[in-house]
Amino acid sequence: MEKKFLRYTIIIIIFFVGLSMGVSYQERSNSQRLQDSLNSFQTEITGSDNNFTPVNPVTNPDETYELSPKIKHNLFSGLAKDGEYVIKKGIELVLDKSDDVFRFIFGIN
Repeated sequence: MEKKFLRYTIIIIIFFVGLSMGVSYQERSNSQRLQDSLNSFQTEITGSDNNFTPVNPVTNPDETYELSPKIKHNLFSGLAKDGEYVIKKGIELVLDKSDDVFRFIFGIN
């Protein structure tokens, strides 16, 4: 009985933590501003005086298009690679541990 109560309590806590992570605490002004800019862009591109023609960069490369320069490997790029490795391993560890927690909660072997 206590085991089931503990499992359901943990499930409810995880549920509410997930809900709180997904809630946006900003007011609707950001979404309204985004919608206004999308509407103005849509009216701009669908107007009768619009002469937009899409360009395929593979078949019609723009003259101003430049290739990105090669990255010079130095201390900072090495630190960035090491940081990326640490972050990836940290995320993998968190996912593995959360998998173990969910297996414990739901009693899956």
